[in-house]
Amino acid sequence: MLINGTNFTGLSQPIFGHYTMGCGGTAAFMKSVLRAVNIPVEMGTPPCGHVMPLFPTINRALSHGDDPYDRTAWFTAFPGWPVPSLEEYLITLDQWNEWFDPSLDLNVMITNVARHMGELGVKYQSDCLLSAYCQDTAANLDHASGQVYAALKTYYTVAELEALQLWDKLATKATATNYCASASAQQPVPPAASHKLRPLASHARWPVRTS
Repeated sequence: MLINGTNFTGLSQPIFGHYTMGCGGTAAFMKSVLRAVNIPVEMGTPPCGHVMPLFPTINRALSHGDDPYDRTAWFTAFPGWPVPSLEEYLITLDQWNEWFDPSLDLNVMITNVARHMGELGVKYQSDCLLSAYCQDTAANLDHASGQVYAALKTYYTVAELEALQLWDKLATKATATNYCASASAQQPVPPAASHKLRPLASHARWPVRTS
């Protein structure tokens, strides 16, 4: 059903899409599909209540089962502006174990869910952050009040993003690509990540549209 697509008849008019049961459903889907090509996938289930697929034979993992459709790390390829390789979307198992060590305070652990997508968005100035920058600039919002920071505040402070020169890099890329004049710049910016502690059994209730 996920591969072929279905009509979601939940909260609004039926909409066709390829839906998954959140991070747990996506990790389970990868486990089932990749088994066919002899790639083992383990279900990482840290006590924060989210699920991540682990790929033990290549020492890699995702920082959240929802990473494949996290808009924070979606990119348009512009001439002269690199985008992440597919391998860059994965983290090492050592990194996964550090971020989701059971000894961590759960409120600290939860801030690491999908952290890597935020890191990629900052490193390569994603479409989402460019749109937020253009809209913040048009509204004359400062760094602390704007949508750029709102999209990343789960993972960074304003001072950390300023030290990374994020707003300068966004300005440079937006100018070079004329991004703020594009229709994409007017698209709604996804809400900030606000992952919550939750029991695993309840996390599979809400379907997520992957395309």
